[in-house]
Amino acid sequence: MLMQDHLCFCCCSTEPVFKQQKLNDVFVHRQKCGKEKSQIINGLVLNVIIKGQRPLSLVEDEAFRELLAYVEPGYILPGRKHFTGAVQAKYTEVREKLSCVLSDVEHISITADTWTSIAVQSYLTVTVHYVSKEWTLKSHVLGTLLLEERHTGEHLSEWIVEMLANFSISPSKVVAVVHDNASNMLSAMNILMSTYTSIQSVRCSAHTLQLVVHSTLRENTAAQSALASARKIVEHFRRSSVANGALTQQQEQMNLKSLDLIQDVPTRWSSTFNMCKRILELRLPLSMVLTNQAIIDKQKRQQLELRSEEWTVLETMCELLEPFAALTKYLEAETYLSISAVQPLVRGIIEALNVKADDRDYAKSFKDTAVKALLERFDNMFNPLPSDPSAVPVALRASALDVRFHKLKSLAGSKAKVIRASIESELVANGNGGENVAASAAVAHEGTQSSAGEVSATTVVGSLLSYLSEHNHSDDEDDMTEENAFTSRSVRRQMATFVSQNQQPHDVDSLQWWKANEARFKALARAARKYLGIPATSAPSERVFSLAGSICNRRRACLSPDTLDALVFLNANAELL
Repeated sequence: MLMQDHLCFCCCSTEPVFKQQKLNDVFVHRQKCGKEKSQIINGLVLNVIIKGQRPLSLVEDEAFRELLAYVEPGYILPGRKHFTGAVQAKYTEVREKLSCVLSDVEHISITADTWTSIAVQSYLTVTVHYVSKEWTLKSHVLGTLLLEERHTGEHLSEWIVEMLANFSISPSKVVAVVHDNASNMLSAMNILMSTYTSIQSVRCSAHTLQLVVHSTLRENTAAQSALASARKIVEHFRRSSVANGALTQQQEQMNLKSLDLIQDVPTRWSSTFNMCKRILELRLPLSMVLTNQAIIDKQKRQQLELRSEEWTVLETMCELLEPFAALTKYLEAETYLSISAVQPLVRGIIEALNVKADDRDYAKSFKDTAVKALLERFDNMFNPLPSDPSAVPVALRASALDVRFHKLKSLAGSKAKVIRASIESELVANGNGGENVAASAAVAHEGTQSSAGEVSATTVVGSLLSYLSEHNHSDDEDDMTEENAFTSRSVRRQMATFVSQNQQPHDVDSLQWWKANEARFKALARAARKYLGIPATSAPSERVFSLAGSICNRRRACLSPDTLDALVFLNANAELL
């Protein structure tokens, strides 16, 4: 009876019944977001898409729309079509801004490389590099172009010129094109150099070093056998969750830092060294797991266990490969000068590969083969220089203008004279070129420590350059003030005085030295700005591949080529937004 009365009361009650409202209904009567504020929020959402590498479909995501409705109730979020147009509008704006910046740069260098997206579409990416008037390294992405025709040398050369034209860059402004060793890219470079005499071809130093490593290892039977055994172990532990879990647990029991085995990949730089180093680091916990019959049976253990001789070979290979890995890592950076260090560092590796009396046969074989391959792959830096001064490799000119290597101790005396003479003749022939250098710059002979020091903290790079740290001449305080710094007499005097300057340590920022001494060496400073900004590798383009891959992922495999280009361009050049 009481229950009936209660139900009757509830049904007949005139009190209002409150229901949970929808999120949008809560704010429906709130004040409308003003036009100016809406535009600001639109811009912030656009930045999330560009800088955060978010898909354009984000603006259609219900949770995202609910978030914005809660934060700013009166704001109406535009649809995907609006933001697709906004991306293109922002791309046009930033492209014009970059074109304006580059129009004020006298000399540039570029990197060019091709890649394939997850949608199996081929693209060409081009990046640009130079030294600014403030003596800082600058780099930008010019574009990512869809390749709809065959990747012949002729087509590649046309596409590179087309990319430059998009920014009103004359090919005659390009000092060097850095590229890989693919035959079609080499063909493209021959076409470009025959058409535009100012351009020099620079093969990616990191890629070239890896070709040396791969060819040397292929010819070394002992190395091949030990590496094959190491790969079996890595592959087994990567496939077996039980074995991999046991390895992790074993490291914990031994109070070791938990590390994973590394699989080497032919296309990934230094991966063979990384595999060897890691398996040696995990030798003891690996041995413990391999002897655990509850994890790995006897037959499998016999297939996987390395013999003591194989461990010795891996240790030797790790020692021999370490300089190549350190040099590759050093040269692929973009935050400090690299092209000028190539020849001195390659010479350092050659010195480090001198055969010792107690070397085992496979170590001697590796060293001999590697030195031969280095001299062949970097032949233009070690063979007799061309009679034409303009054909002297840009890497050697850069070394001659870098205060860390300018004494050219890594070269024979006659070669050093030819390189310096080529720079002198170029400066005299080109004259001032309208360059305006402030004469009030302070004189300074010592550079500042650069970020390069962080990379070489392992001392490997420093040890490779130890042969350069011999006697240095004292600085010459000769007065270089002249009305015309580009006369033959003045340029020769500048070069002679510059050569007498103290050689700086390898981790000094040479650009800061030039910033302080620009007024003393007006003509040479122009050449330094021209050549020192060239990257030693095509890594800048490779990094764009990773960026583009994160933008054009499986969820966005259908992005149009224009939208992909715009998103990659804007993300990579975010400082211009």
